[in-house]
Amino acid sequence: MFPSWAVKCFLSKGYIVHGTVRDPKVEGNWKLSCEKLQNVGAALLMYQAVGYNRLELSPTHSSHVILISEGPLRDSISYVREDLGIFLYRTGKLRVEEMEKRVCVTGAGGYLASWVVKYLLSKGYIVHGTVRDPNDEKYAHLKNLENAMENLHLFKADLLDYDSLCASMAGCRGVLHVASPVPSGAVINPKVELLEPALTGTSNVLKACTEAKVKRVVVVSSVSAVIWNPNWPKDQPMDESCWSDKEYCRSGEDWYSFSKTEAESAAWEYAKKNGLDVVTVCPSLIFGPLLQSTMNASSSVLVKILKDGVEEIDNNERRIVDVRDVAEAVLLAYEKPEAEGRYLCSAYTVNTQELIEKLKTMYPDYSYPKKIAEVKELPQISCEKLQKLGWKCITLEESLADSVKCYQEMGILD
Repeated sequence: MFPSWAVKCFLSKGYIVHGTVRDPKVEGNWKLSCEKLQNVGAALLMYQAVGYNRLELSPTHSSHVILISEGPLRDSISYVREDLGIFLYRTGKLRVEEMEKRVCVTGAGGYLASWVVKYLLSKGYIVHGTVRDPNDEKYAHLKNLENAMENLHLFKADLLDYDSLCASMAGCRGVLHVASPVPSGAVINPKVELLEPALTGTSNVLKACTEAKVKRVVVVSSVSAVIWNPNWPKDQPMDESCWSDKEYCRSGEDWYSFSKTEAESAAWEYAKKNGLDVVTVCPSLIFGPLLQSTMNASSSVLVKILKDGVEEIDNNERRIVDVRDVAEAVLLAYEKPEAEGRYLCSAYTVNTQELIEKLKTMYPDYSYPKKIAEVKELPQISCEKLQKLGWKCITLEESLADSVKCYQEMGILD
């Protein structure tokens, strides 16, 4: 119900009130408000809003109050633009801890992001999740998570739409930028498919974080922004100081690695220039159970090994980490005050042949590749910095078992 008593209070003091309701034309909303506000000589503007829609007011409007009757900000509201005289009020007592526990997760319906949302909710956070369409059934798994009914609020947003990102981050202390395209096949148009979403998207997210006065941003990058450096000493494990060579990636048309390297380096440049507290996490190939109902690119790597029955496969070195461990790493990077800089996130390094042999001992009846072609080995990587932050990981066997069990239950391996 529209908070008419609160509107009347502010109108009586000469404020111009912006009231949000789901539908201003609904007779009950409008009649109730008008009847209770008779003889009040001030302006009432009603807006259709589900959640928080950003209102652009000029600095000359110094007596505006926005009252939220419905949507994710109604229970913990503070001023958003004091310099413009724009305030948000609520009807209950504001608890500071609510603001401290409010976090935005971009691309909330994705493979990794879904686990990040799950863990945040389990720890009592209020989560703003950005998705393309909150009403799409493919995000139903998010609404079924524990505590989602009370603490999960989905916002329609696009990485290339700055204003939609600003709306989703309003009132948040932190932002976990997980959304980023991961190709499942050949990249036909690198600029549209990868570069624009990665570069412009990350830029928009960081600018929106500055606008929202966010305290910390965790950007999920990739080990692909680290390992493709032909000049790195072969006998020296790669650490956070190593960066992929952009020209090397470009010349090899490795557009995913190029986009991740460009996006992360741009994020650090922006953070340094604007004084934004940014931490990045660079995970390797992610396995583990899915929360969403659709297959993702990294899980498809394991599925292909199990069921495609190809004649030959390259004996690539595979740096593997479980999705739940990456989600834990993202939370550590956000919650630990001492967290800073980059964090490599990988648990195990096995070549394809070793991975297949391990899977055969666990699941002997699947159609594995028949031949293994040898390829060049890559330098090892070190995750010592993340481990010092308190990060621990499950065993490879547990990750594989939980992955396969998930695929079986979803009918993916049939």
